[in-house]
Amino acid sequence: MINLKCNLRNPWWKDEFLPQISHWGVAPWPNMCWELEVHKTSDIIDLDLAITWRQSHAGVYLSLGLLGHAVSFSVYDCRHWDSDLGTWQEF
Repeated sequence: MINLKCNLRNPWWKDEFLPQISHWGVAPWPNMCWELEVHKTSDIIDLDLAITWRQSHAGVYLSLGLLGHAVSFSVYDCRHWDSDLGTWQEF
């Protein structure tokens, strides 16, 4: 897993998540889904990048925020990872 996060937070903000827009769907690649969100946060500046593999819902997540508003986008595997077998679970 690779995770890079940098943010500057407003200390007076109530700790609540306020979604504005949320869309999701199935990506054109096998077993992949995507998600797009716009929301209000406590962050004045926010940069978040995560790349994961060999875990449930592995994929790429990117979030950019400025002055309390953030846009996040992710493309991820819709399946769950079975750690005991070292492969994706089949349903």
